[in-house]
Amino acid sequence: MIPGTWGALISDYIGVHMGVHTDVLFLGTAAAEGYPAIFCRCARCEAARQLGGPNLRRRSAALIDGVLLLDCGPDLLAAAHAYGLQLDRVRYLLLTHAHDDHLYLPNLVYRAPGFAGSELDHLEIYGTAPSLQRLGLSDERLNRLNASVHPIATFETFQAGPYTVTALRARHDMSLEPVIYVIQKDATALLYGTDTGPFWPETWDALDALGRAGVQLGAVVLEATRGMLPSLEQPTGHMNIAECLAHYAELRQRGLVRPGAPALAHHFSHNGVPLHEELAQLLAPGGMQPAYDGLRLTIS
Repeated sequence: MIPGTWGALISDYIGVHMGVHTDVLFLGTAAAEGYPAIFCRCARCEAARQLGGPNLRRRSAALIDGVLLLDCGPDLLAAAHAYGLQLDRVRYLLLTHAHDDHLYLPNLVYRAPGFAGSELDHLEIYGTAPSLQRLGLSDERLNRLNASVHPIATFETFQAGPYTVTALRARHDMSLEPVIYVIQKDATALLYGTDTGPFWPETWDALDALGRAGVQLGAVVLEATRGMLPSLEQPTGHMNIAECLAHYAELRQRGLVRPGAPALAHHFSHNGVPLHEELAQLLAPGGMQPAYDGLRLTIS
């Protein structure tokens, strides 16, 4: 368990680790409308505005080791300002799917000369065909942006610099070929599972195959967009808290999670998800905590 208040940075509990590790910074932890939602005066949104702190959530994205970006939605600039980030150093971008809260094209356009006034590291962009089609970037435009695109397929394992990445099929808007990711660096591994309903059987099979290959998850991030709303007879493209906790329990039962690895719920909507402190209390019996904007996680 993580000691201290939920508002404390997770790095306070992690301390200093020796050897190889992976650093994860949560840039945003909300669903598409943000939390509090941009045009909402419901009780949760009003309370979140008054309380502030971890109750204020940008659209979901994460940054690994300062160089690998998971999604690039419309709140990326605000996160960069809030956390003093130098995003010109990002070398790899993994896209989960092409919904606009996860993929905001102007973020990449502003890499062009005239917007960016300094030399940029080359950016490698990975995504399924619908995500790359949404970008619509010609070879000439990519050259101006000092970027290249790499089509990936569901269940493909590929190399992004020092990271070995496996794309798993998500249950979301299937026309977009959505994916979640297992990201490995040396002996560390992260499951980043946002914007998905209950896992497909073949996704579980792929996770089991990784486990048989010796991959153990050093951190688990699972979505809980629907919060306290009931499960539906037909699975949707998001999970509630009960489904999130059940998936984490299943991962542990299958022996896929390293003992003591942190487990975080993620991607929250005010439509069903309570405020941060209550959310933490709901997740704690299942061994999970809520992610929040600015949370730093070290996987070793």
